[in-house]
Amino acid sequence: MTNNRPLSVAETAAQQWSTFRNPPDSTLSSRHENATPSRAKKIPVQPLRLISTLPPDILEVIFDICMSMSYAENERGNRLAFSQVCRQWRSIALDYHRLWRTIDVTQPELAREFLVRSGTGPLHITSSSDAPQIRLRGEDLKSHASRITSFDISFRSHLGLVTLFDNLGSNLTALTSMSLKHVRSPDTEHVHIDVSIPANVRKLELHGVAIPWSRACIGNLTNLSLLGTGRLSPSISQLHTILRSSPHLQYLSLRHIQPSYLNLPALGASQTIHPQVDRVNLPCLDELILSSTGRAVYEILSIAGLPSTCRIHITSFTNDGFTPLLPLTRSISDSSEVHTFRLDANSIQLLRSSATPWSTEPADTRKSFKAWRGPKHFFFDYRRSSLNCSWFTTLELGKDVLQRIATSLLVDFLRELTSLETLRISPTAHLANLMRALSTTSYPSSRGMVHDRLVCPHLRTITFGRQGSAFLWVIDGQGAESIVALAHARHRVSSPLSTLKFTHSRIYSNVIARLKSFAAEVHAEVYAGRGGTWPHPD
Repeated sequence: MTNNRPLSVAETAAQQWSTFRNPPDSTLSSRHENATPSRAKKIPVQPLRLISTLPPDILEVIFDICMSMSYAENERGNRLAFSQVCRQWRSIALDYHRLWRTIDVTQPELAREFLVRSGTGPLHITSSSDAPQIRLRGEDLKSHASRITSFDISFRSHLGLVTLFDNLGSNLTALTSMSLKHVRSPDTEHVHIDVSIPANVRKLELHGVAIPWSRACIGNLTNLSLLGTGRLSPSISQLHTILRSSPHLQYLSLRHIQPSYLNLPALGASQTIHPQVDRVNLPCLDELILSSTGRAVYEILSIAGLPSTCRIHITSFTNDGFTPLLPLTRSISDSSEVHTFRLDANSIQLLRSSATPWSTEPADTRKSFKAWRGPKHFFFDYRRSSLNCSWFTTLELGKDVLQRIATSLLVDFLRELTSLETLRISPTAHLANLMRALSTTSYPSSRGMVHDRLVCPHLRTITFGRQGSAFLWVIDGQGAESIVALAHARHRVSSPLSTLKFTHSRIYSNVIARLKSFAAEVHAEVYAGRGGTWPHPD
């Protein structure tokens, strides 16, 4: 059945553009069929004819796309070059108000002309990245203030910015998005600007910029991003007020901030959430990015009630271990979405169950925490973080995370992974230590009793190596023997491994044959050498 729905303006423009980019074979007129190739290329008759037949509304859509791409990519040069192609295009461009509604405050002459041609629609105020000096006077914008819907300004000197806002004052009734970014100089990291944020702003972004937080009436935000405000950051109580006033917040990014937390005790392992501070529930929050000191991380997490679906990325700059995560780990509940635990050199990550092995896709990482302290401290701290490891079914161990980790610490951690089914191991020189820990069947409990039970009783699949690794992992004799001992031990207690995979790793062929006696499937890549496949040296 044929669909007779009329095409929209955008669909018609796309169809016309496709025909222009891929003209039919009869592009040239018949009188040029016998012309030389160089001559033929100079006379594209059909494309010119197609362009001249495009109606004004189609050209307006194309011009609009060109302008949006130009500003998005920060291209230099004349953004309105298409208005100088021919008389027809120029006439259409001059009458099309939407082309003139992005006002660059670093180019006052053009800005004034744009304001005249912009009609009565919404205005977007921006600045050129290569010349962040505000030169447009506030008086030029004052009569148009009620049409301004967004500010996206980068600047070096804040004086012009303050003057600009002083002139606009309370007339910014349509402003919903505000982004101010200070282009730092060697002697100035962040600046304090005495400006007021209009109450109707929903998206607020301040990079290297601090405002009078005590007087700021910020609320009903959907996006909040603070970067590099240093000691001029809002205090914990001020952040609490902002969050409480923005229950529909969807994106929260607080990076390189140092909120004041005077009169608070030092951050310790027995830290508890302050009972006198009511937690602010943020049920709509999709993503939280937080980087600061451990004390600040703890305090912010203590006041924010986060949904289980929220993506969380935390970086601590101080040696507080994983204690700052206490408010977060205490609130994490079992979720069918997150079942993969990854431990890298300086971070832990919780990934969704559908993530591919060693995925680097941002959408796959639901929670992440980075700290200056190495992986060794994780095995000391994870118990104090109250992290419930019993629901993780997949564990990924990054390169060299097992360095200088005692077997007893590994056993303590692995025995908490009671639901573990899949283990993936990056190249490590301490493989034998991990294999011994996985072979353990007796270990003391917290009450001093000895349990006769296998760690990770549901473990069935182990993958050695990482696809796409920069180098081949050659598993030495000691590591190979420890793998065989593990497979044998688990087979002996009726909890056999079902699958062993060697990906981008090399192991002796006779070891593979021995492993097949204890595991249902053994997958290994074959490497050719002088003697064919890589054999065990007799």
